[in-house]
Amino acid sequence: MTDETTPGPDDWLTQAQLAELLAISQQTASERAKEGRLVRFEHGIDGAGRRRYSRHLVQREFQNCLDAAMQRQDEVLRIWGAPLEKSE
Repeated sequence: MTDETTPGPDDWLTQAQLAELLAISQQTASERAKEGRLVRFEHGIDGAGRRRYSRHLVQREFQNCLDAAMQRQDEVLRIWGAPLEKSE
């Protein structure tokens, strides 16, 4: 994949693959897609009537969530006065 606007075929996920990656059932993935809750992961490329999702966008969302959780944890530790470990 050269950039986010031109994904390669190896980046595409089916709804079933997305469900597995998100650790949810295929039924839940289908319901969330119908509700519009998975749009942020869609490629936006017509897949012959089937939704296609981007592995890159899912991984980026996971990383963003992890980074945000780490920042919240660090803030809580600062509030409570616990020493933070320095990473090398």
